[in-house]
Amino acid sequence: MKKTRNVVLTALLTLSAFCAVLYTSCKKEIDPCHGVTCLNGGACNGGKCICTNGYTGTYCETPPDPCASVTCQNGGTCSAGVCNCPTGFEGTLCETKSRDKFLGVYVGTELCTIGTDAYTLTLSAHSEAIKLIMSNIYNNAPPLTANCTMAAKDSFTFAGVSGIISFSGTGRLVANTLTVRYTITDGATSNSCVFTGDK
Repeated sequence: MKKTRNVVLTALLTLSAFCAVLYTSCKKEIDPCHGVTCLNGGACNGGKCICTNGYTGTYCETPPDPCASVTCQNGGTCSAGVCNCPTGFEGTLCETKSRDKFLGVYVGTELCTIGTDAYTLTLSAHSEAIKLIMSNIYNNAPPLTANCTMAAKDSFTFAGVSGIISFSGTGRLVANTLTVRYTITDGATSNSCVFTGDK
């Protein structure tokens, strides 16, 4: 009987120890950040990654959008944090009209296939942001005027008609020197000219 009592007592003690271990392991809290790896300087809090430096995503794996804080103006588009400006605009945010640097009076000389001349050419603002008005082309009487359209940051194209006279060409500004290349026709004669002038 003593032997049976020892076996029962041993069994009860073993069962109690097993229950105590089982109860303790069930009550033990599991770390919610166990197995969570946050990238790019992110830190785990409550099982979720808290991202820094603009990174996003479950594990901070998505790099920041370089265009998120860039607002391009005048129809410009952002790519890799830099504004790509449409023709006629420039600047960090496309905020500047390219034509503005052209505005003014240019004093210069003109060499043509037929003749030479010295005179002033005036570029003024047009009501459209990407256009200019060029006055006194060819030093003609009456003065010839053309609407110019920006082709790039430093150049424009133009064309015009006045009676039987027609003309077309391009203009380019380098520093403060304007070069205008064009052809003018009066119906019978055609003349190719290059005007070079400074503000």
